[in-house]
Amino acid sequence: MEAAVGVLNRACARAPSWSELRWPPAYDPAADDPAGDEPTSGRPVRVTRSAHDPALAAVAAIAEEAVALFAGPDRRLLRACRAPGCVLYFVRNHPRREWCSDGCGNRARVARHYQRHHGGG
Repeated sequence: MEAAVGVLNRACARAPSWSELRWPPAYDPAADDPAGDEPTSGRPVRVTRSAHDPALAAVAAIAEEAVALFAGPDRRLLRACRAPGCVLYFVRNHPRREWCSDGCGNRARVARHYQRHHGGG
């Protein structure tokens, strides 16, 4: 685990980045539509910038999110997908959630159905 944490920390440190606020010239906060969350709605947006290679910046951003997940309260909700053959993990945001995606859930249900109806043993 110590080696994995070291890799994660080095990835975070490789591409320092910062946030910029992009404020559209014609934006009027008083006329803002709360339902207009589309990126093209003309609202201010947060842009992450980096002075380094874009690939390193992407790896660093992913590493930063991993640090936030593992150090935050959601780490208790991290689960392994229960679908046969899946190696992914997910944040369990609903008590009945067992799979990382709808696709894995469907594959697991199909496998269970096959076992019941074809006497797989």
